[in-house]
Amino acid sequence: MKPDSDSIAEVLKTSIDAVVVVNGDGDIVLASKAAENLFGYGEGELDGQQVELLMPEAMRKAHQSHRRRFHESPRSRPLLSGIDIKGRRKDGTLFDADIALTPVHTEDGVLVASTIRDISADNTSDAYFRNVLESAPDAIIIIDHFGKITVVNGQAEILFGYDR
Repeated sequence: MKPDSDSIAEVLKTSIDAVVVVNGDGDIVLASKAAENLFGYGEGELDGQQVELLMPEAMRKAHQSHRRRFHESPRSRPLLSGIDIKGRRKDGTLFDADIALTPVHTEDGVLVASTIRDISADNTSDAYFRNVLESAPDAIIIIDHFGKITVVNGQAEILFGYDR
């Protein structure tokens, strides 16, 4: 059985990740509860707003151009892309963000699902390394010069069935 669009929207709305889905005109068509919390908005407040609302004013005009070009040639962009991005909360405070983009082709045109993470607190190489390690789609195990396992990621836990 294939899920209907309402079911899919409900799954996205309840995602633990901050997810914002935007249409080709830049209108937010869906924002997860986590996205509303991250940006400081109440339930449904982001629906229908321009996505540029979620970024610093100085970046909004340039983003409109980037968004138009992206819709002409949509492609996925993973987290940890290395692009310096800022998010803007409702109260005007800014935070360092990492954003993954996933184009979704629909009957109504291309929608873009953006997964947003606040990386302000992760501004150290150790935190960056941990983020890269945990974001890897493959199991990673690091051993020391004695052959002792020192680091594993979540995918390794799933694959081998052991807790860290």
